[in-house]
Formats: sequence, structure tokens, C-alpha cells
Amino acid sequence: YTVDVTVKKVWDDADDQDGIRPESLTVKLSNGDSVVLNEENGWTATIKDLPKNSNGQEITYTWTEEGLPEEYELTGTETEGYVTTLTNTHVPYTVDVTVKKVWDDADDQDGIRPESLTVKLSNGDSVVLNEENEWTATIKDLPKNENGKEIEYTWTEEGLPEGYELTNTETEGYVTTLTNTHTPETIEVKVTKVWDDKDNYDKVRPEDVTIILYADGQKVDSVKLSKSNDWTHTFTELDKYDNGKEIEYTIEEESVKGYTTEITGDMYEGFVVTNTHSGEGGDVPNPQTGDSIYTYITMLLVFLGGFLGFTRLYLKNN
Repeated sequence: YTVDVTVKKVWDDADDQDGIRPESLTVKLSNGDSVVLNEENGWTATIKDLPKNSNGQEITYTWTEEGLPEEYELTGTETEGYVTTLTNTHVPYTVDVTVKKVWDDADDQDGIRPESLTVKLSNGDSVVLNEENEWTATIKDLPKNENGKEIEYTWTEEGLPEGYELTNTETEGYVTTLTNTHTPETIEVKVTKVWDDKDNYDKVRPEDVTIILYADGQKVDSVKLSKSNDWTHTFTELDKYDNGKEIEYTIEEESVKGYTTEITGDMYEGFVVTNTHSGEGGDVPNPQTGDSIYTYITMLLVFLGGFLGFTRLYLKNN
């Protein structure tokens, strides 16, 4: 009697998801014969007309594989009659894909950062990032390959808040960092000097004055106003908010001798600093810069001389 002995190869590897299945595989029968299995023969082969018995006993035919890739293992050998099925298994590679959110917004200076943000993976999965999970999340055990080619996982944001833009996407391995940027709002504060001193009639106006700028009561800047800058200045690039609260800007003027100071206006419309000088001695003007005291003494002596001369003449005639 003779028999036909068949071998079948079954691959348990997610349809060669990782692309590492060999193109062919040699299997050897226990009698020493061997066959090559491949895609072309449907991974099956038969050796025909083999003796059924030996010394009156039925022969047991078994198969062994040669050159099985190390990524695979033989996980099943099932024989029915003279048909043996060999199962080779490879567990597809998996990866953990992580997303991190970075906020470039001066530590939420303007107070508009959202409480949470949903980001979606290119395979359809999504995660919610927030302060509680430190703006990072990981999706585990995702397939590394598809049809033998490594999968490129990418992330997109949903509902990016107004005022922010995605300025950078950086991927290292399977960790992607998304940077959202918001430039904090700034304002300008203008200050103007007004002199109420009859156009410097008394010649005591200083060459410059110092204006100090305060943010919520803390000194942040100062400027000298003078004729060279038309007695005006605008403080620019000032932060509008601090920890989400609008900053109140105020000014002060360093004391100006001989003048009183009045500050009007606000940080939105601009400040006006008015310095008033009324002069000393009522309607009699103070000596002007450049006038010599000797001039006044001379005039006084001339007046006295004239008065005495007139007095002598009057007495003589009378």
C-alpha cells in the first residue's frame, strides 16, 4: 500500500502586517524528503506514493521546518490522516503613541488658555488634554506597520481657541509635541506735559521733568520730558494683563520746584500733567534771567537823586 502525504502552512501574522513573512519555507518529511512552500503553491505540497507500512506497522510521517524566521514560532501542528497543518505565528509589532501640548503664551498671561483641548490621532482615536494630565496623553498598543510599511501617526487639534495658533509640530519617535502660541496683548500709555506759567515768564521752568510709570502700583518705567521731545512721550509694548487681570497703569511726576502739579486723564486716553507757577510778589514780576541787580540799584539811585534835586529846588524857591 502507498499513501500521499500532504503538508499545509498557515500564517498567523495579521496577514503579514509587519511585512516580515518569508517568501518561501522548506519543510522536511521524516523520511528525508523535503518540499518548498510558497505563495505560488498556496503554501501546500504533497509527496505521493509513499509506503504506508514498514515491517507490518503503519508509518507515522512527520514534518519539520527549516529556516523559520526568528520573529515567528511554530504554534500548531495538526494532523488529520496524512494531511499535516503547520501554523506559524508572529504577533504584530505595536507602539505607544504620545502627544504633548506646549503653551507659548507667557504662562497664560492674558488668561485665555482653555481648560482642555481635544486632539485627534490620524487613525481616528482622540484624547483630551488638560492641566490634570499635564497636557499629555498616550494611546497604547497601536499597530506599528500596515502592509509591511511603518505607519506614520499624526495629530490634529479640534477647537483651537481664538487667539492661538499652532506654531510648531515636532515628532521624535512616537512622541509628538504640539506648540500653541498666543502673543500677549499690549497697550500704549501716552503722557503730555502742559506748562501754566505765562510762557515761562519768570524764567524758572526746568529743562526737563521726570515722569514715573506704575503698573498696579509698582514702578516699571520712567522718562524725561523736555523741549527736545515736545514734552510728550508714549510708553509702548506694555502688558495689558497679568494673570488674566487687566493691569492698571498710573503715573507720577517727580517734584518740580516752584510749581504745583495736576494729573488728569487715564491710561486709555492718555495722561496730561499740568505744572502751574503763579510767580512771587503778586503782580510785580521777579527779576528775569539775565537782568542785573545793579540795573535796579542804578534806577533806584537815579530816582532818589531826582527826588532830592526836586526837593532842594522847591525849598530854595520857597
